Amino acid sequence: MPQSRFRISVLSLASAGVLLFGGALVPGVATAQTPSGADCIDVPDTSLIKPGTLTVVTNAASYPNSYVDADGKIVGVRAEMSQMIADELCLDLEMINAPFDGHIPGLQSQRWDISASGMVYTPERVEVVKMIPVEVQGVVIWVTGDNPRNIETVGDLAGLRVATEGPGYEFDATNKLSEGLAAEGKEPFEVLVFGDNTKAAQALAAGQAEALITTGLPPSDGRFIVAGKPLNQTFKCLGFNDQALADAVVQVVKRLREDGRLAELLARYNFTMYEGETKVLTPDSPPEEA
Repeated sequence: MPQSRFRISVLSLASAGVLLFGGALVPGVATAQTPSGADCIDVPDTSLIKPGTLTVVTNAASYPNSYVDADGKIVGVRAEMSQMIADELCLDLEMINAPFDGHIPGLQSQRWDISASGMVYTPERVEVVKMIPVEVQGVVIWVTGDNPRNIETVGDLAGLRVATEGPGYEFDATNKLSEGLAAEGKEPFEVLVFGDNTKAAQALAAGQAEALITTGLPPSDGRFIVAGKPLNQTFKCLGFNDQALADAVVQVVKRLREDGRLAELLARYNFTMYEGETKVLTPDSPPEEA
C-alpha cells in the first residue's frame, strides 16, 4: 500500500512566532506556550525528523482508531491524540498513513518520530522500540448487523471463517483464540488474513467470512455490530526511537491525564485509559496490570 501524507496545519501562537502585547500582535517573538496557555514542553530539534514538526505515522484503516474521511484527511482517536501531543510540544503536526508492519523499521530509520497506531506491548517489542502505554484495549468480534449465526462468544466461532488484519496484534490474538478452541477439543475456526481492517470488513460484508476480529469498533451505520465482550485485553502504546522525544511525551501524557483531556478523548471513543504509571517501558519495567 503506498504511503500518504496529510499535513495538519494547526499552528499555535508560539509556532507562528507572535506575541500578544497591548492588544496587538507583535511578530518575531515566540510565546513558548501551548494553545491552551500552558508552557511548552521542550524537545530538542535533534530528536525530530523535521525541526518544528512532529511527524506521526498511523495505519489509517480502522474506525475509530485511525481512518481517512471523505475529504482525504486522517481522523480518529490516533489523529486527535497526536494533535494534542503536538500542541503540548508547540510543534506542527504531520500525519503519515502507512501499514503497521513498516512502523518500527520506519522509526529505526528515522522516517517518522512516533508510531500512533495503538502499538501493543510485548516483552520482545520493547527490546527494539521505546513505548509509552496510554490505553488498555482488547479485540472484539464483529458480525453483520443481523448476526444470523447468533455469535456471542469465541466458542460460537468454531468451524467458521473469521477475518482479521495481519500481520500484527489482531492476527496474533485471532490465531491464539482459534488455538484455544482446539486445545478445548473444539473445532478451530479458519483465519482469513487481510492487509488492513477495511478489506477484512469488506470480506465480512460480502459473506466471505462469518465474523471479523479486530481492535476497532464498527461504523455506526448498522452494517456491523459487536458480538459479546472484548477479548484478550492488552496495553496499547505510542512507539518511539528517540529517547529525548519519548521522555518529553511522558511529560505530555502526564499533563493530559492530570487535566482530564486524555480520559475525555478516549471515553468519547469508548476506549479505556491506562491507569498505571506513565513511563517509557523497559524489559525490567513493564506496564502495570490493573
